[in-house]
Amino acid sequence: MAYGNQRPRILRIITTLVLTILAGGLSILAVLSYQSTFGSTDPATCLADHCFCEAPSLSGLVQPVNTISSLAFVAVGIWILLTRSEFNKKTKERGLALAFGIAIVYAGLASFFYHGTLSFLGQFLDVFSMYVFAILFFIGALIRRNQIKLSKAIILFIILNIIFGLLQYYVPDSRRLVFGLLLIPGLLLEQQPRTTGFGWFSKQVRYFYIGVGLLTAAYIFWILDDSNTFCVPSSLLQGHAIWHILTAIGTYMVILHYKHTTHSIKKLESRK
Repeated sequence: MAYGNQRPRILRIITTLVLTILAGGLSILAVLSYQSTFGSTDPATCLADHCFCEAPSLSGLVQPVNTISSLAFVAVGIWILLTRSEFNKKTKERGLALAFGIAIVYAGLASFFYHGTLSFLGQFLDVFSMYVFAILFFIGALIRRNQIKLSKAIILFIILNIIFGLLQYYVPDSRRLVFGLLLIPGLLLEQQPRTTGFGWFSKQVRYFYIGVGLLTAAYIFWILDDSNTFCVPSSLLQGHAIWHILTAIGTYMVILHYKHTTHSIKKLESRK
């Protein structure tokens, strides 16, 4: 009986691995096709100084370690999409899990393309995916607090992404500061008892704090890598790759947080 209960999860694991490998293979083809078409005519702005610690390759994937590690996001996003059925259909968290799954898959593919090409297009898509996550996290908290209707949430999501997309296009060097600032509203709202339905430090909200801890640790590795403090250019151990993996796991903590603090639509409406 126990084995029977494990079969769907095993199949989901296998499916996640197969789809992640397939996405990686198609992404490599996309990177090579882009390089053969545009070459060095569309460089990322970071190339004026340096683009992370990993030494650029002269052929194939420009930063292979940082590129392949981006698939951690793809795997997590696919897993979220495959397991979102575990949410009750009458909860708003089920819809948010769908949105997060798609957003995280996109983040992985964008990051893969960015590190595979070190192009301006890749840089834009990668940073924009970070903005999408932060904005979705913030709007998700508003939805869970029942402070915004779904139709208005979608409109607000589109408007904010257009605004910050334009900011990223015209002021690309502002990306780190802007991403940090965008995360703050969601973090402040999501931990509140009105959002979760539980006390600040109850066991039900532990995944939120685990996620924050992982994102903080990931950001430290990002800074160390970017400042060349933790840097061996030819090593398979890259600080930015660690950032990818820890951030991917941290984003999954959001979904676990939702699962342990899920509210029915009826309960949400009672909070008006």
